[in-house]
Amino acid sequence: MPPPLSEQAELRRLWQSLSPDARAQLWTAHRDDLLAAGLLSPSVKQVAADRGSGKHGAEDIEWNDWVTRTKMQALVVLADGGDLNDASRHMKHYLDNTGTPMELPVDKMLTDNRGFQAHVDQLLLQDNE
Repeated sequence: MPPPLSEQAELRRLWQSLSPDARAQLWTAHRDDLLAAGLLSPSVKQVAADRGSGKHGAEDIEWNDWVTRTKMQALVVLADGGDLNDASRHMKHYLDNTGTPMELPVDKMLTDNRGFQAHVDQLLLQDNE
């Protein structure tokens, strides 16, 4: 059972005050305890979906929705053929509408985009100088 809200707020404050390395070490050693304490539970009040939303994937699509979907599926094929495999994979995952999480290989993102990698490297150098 999660602790009272006042304790959760204090835990969140302490968690946010930790360095990323300290968070990683704490997470590795006490993941189940942190989750049980509600530390990473949403802090924003969740409201029920409005009655018009229906169940996931329950509504039939209209003509303009079908046209848009067909265009996006064509873009998936073009992106895959144009060596934009990650973009293609991401759009296909979105269009499949399964609701399942997608694994994003962060290390691959860094090696694929040299500008992004240089930016991250510069940030790390600044932090460690």
